[in-house]
Amino acid sequence: METSIFLAKVIGLVAVIASLAMLLRYRKMIEMEIEVTKIPGLMFFAGFMLVILGALMVVSHNIWVADWRIAITILSWSMLLKGTARMFFPEAVKYMIEKKRTVRWFIVGEIVVFLVGLFLMYQGFIAPKLAESYKPGIPDGIACTMEAKMCPDGSYVGRTGPKCEFTKCPNEI
Repeated sequence: METSIFLAKVIGLVAVIASLAMLLRYRKMIEMEIEVTKIPGLMFFAGFMLVILGALMVVSHNIWVADWRIAITILSWSMLLKGTARMFFPEAVKYMIEKKRTVRWFIVGEIVVFLVGLFLMYQGFIAPKLAESYKPGIPDGIACTMEAKMCPDGSYVGRTGPKCEFTKCPNEI
């Protein structure tokens, strides 16, 4: 779970920042992407970097469960595939980037990336803190270990109280 929370924070921040930049400076960003497609070595390098990041994420977080962590797994595989496409099919990538000039549905995609980023930031930064503070049935969030201490009379006592100290044994002053 620690890896999931770490990746949720990182991917969430990157997604929010990148999608905001794209949404606020859409035309300029498209022009920059088109310029990159004119330099084959740069296209290959960008694809190679995406393959490296995607592979690292897939290897460290290939978790297919029915909860929020699947979003990270899907994004990891998407990054790996996107990098592979840039390396093997640069012409198709160039065509898609050129389409961004006229097809406004790509803006909807950026909004989705922004919302996914917010969701992952919530899962990484806020949800763990809420889970820590909410422990049903445990006063003030204190939970003692289930250890037992054997008393001189053969009975056992457990830990209790805010400091989780052993209760006194029977007949103990």
